[in-house]
Amino acid sequence: MKINKTFKVINDSSIIKIVCDTLAVDFHELIKKNATRPFPDYRTILAYCLKEYGPPFGASVRIGRILNRKHDNILYMFKKSSNLIETDVEFRAKLNECIFKLEKLKTDKMQKTTIELLNEMQKAQVITEAFKLTILRAIELEKNEAIQAILEQNNLNQPK
Repeated sequence: MKINKTFKVINDSSIIKIVCDTLAVDFHELIKKNATRPFPDYRTILAYCLKEYGPPFGASVRIGRILNRKHDNILYMFKKSSNLIETDVEFRAKLNECIFKLEKLKTDKMQKTTIELLNEMQKAQVITEAFKLTILRAIELEKNEAIQAILEQNNLNQPK
């Protein structure tokens, strides 16, 4: 059986948009050869977010192409981000704000209904149609039992 390994990642354009909106900076201004603060810190935040939330392969080269920098500059940004997280309160606060928004987007994209998950399992031949129906019946019974318990609780709490 072939295992198809998929990564739950956010595409680069979404990461760039979220980070630039959060930092209130234009992407084209961010990638210019500008060494005045806060642009180097903002580029470092963007590089960190692209590394952590983007595709896991070839991070330094991929991010270097996006930011118009060489991959060794990107590797330096990764190291710099670790140091700034520990020492710079303002950097850490802005990075945490970006991470919060990216985590929210990531979890929103990963949430699926029970039916979607069961259909995917069936397509992957992990479960059969009969087993899928058994699971759905069990879920329906639990839902009905929960509704019944709530109704009974409401009846007990009402004065007679």
